[in-house]
Amino acid sequence: QPEIILLDEPFSALDIYTRIKMQDFLRKMWIQNQQTMLFITHDIEEALALGTRVIVMDDNPGKIFGEYEVSFTDKILNNPTYDTMLDSEFNQLKRELFQMIAG
Repeated sequence: QPEIILLDEPFSALDIYTRIKMQDFLRKMWIQNQQTMLFITHDIEEALALGTRVIVMDDNPGKIFGEYEVSFTDKILNNPTYDTMLDSEFNQLKRELFQMIAG
């Protein structure tokens, strides 16, 4: 049982339906095992849907541009059918992250 699981864009090449299934699988695995996971993605929605904390890296390698706590994670974990995409907190943070990245 590893202390940390490292995932570097594991779902980037998947079609949307398989991606959603794999995201659900990963979320269930995390709930069951409570292991620390470092998940790297370029997809803001995926980061917010799967993360408890989102760290944004700058163009300059190794530099952290911003760090955000995901406050609605409990809603997602306690209700598997919870529609994250309709959550106002989700969409507000998504806008903030997009604006930060877009410059």
